[in-house]
Amino acid sequence: MSRIDNWDKHFSLHCPKRLLKLKPLMRKRLAEEFQALEMLENEVKKIMGKSGLPTWQNVAYLNFARQIYGLRKRYTEGALQREINIRLAMAQQKMLKKSLLKEILKVVLSLPMPKHDN
Repeated sequence: MSRIDNWDKHFSLHCPKRLLKLKPLMRKRLAEEFQALEMLENEVKKIMGKSGLPTWQNVAYLNFARQIYGLRKRYTEGALQREINIRLAMAQQKMLKKSLLKEILKVVLSLPMPKHDN
């Protein structure tokens, strides 16, 4: 089951009736977000595959990429850079490789963000 199908099933079961009219727009936006996340994760997996990381570490690096992606949606320029520096420091404390984190960071910051039309 895909992420969007899983969301659709859960939403249909637990959605207040007043939100049902917004469901098509929400589904479209969510599908765009999931597509962007999938593209991000695939790029990060390529980087990890080339680096020869043990597979048990993949989750930590994917989590870092998702965190940075989320920060890009919330912050701009100065605040974004401060938050990224905090996440980098936290990841390094978890003994993740700085060079790999920097490479992942470049990929995350270079990917286009979904544009939502209202």
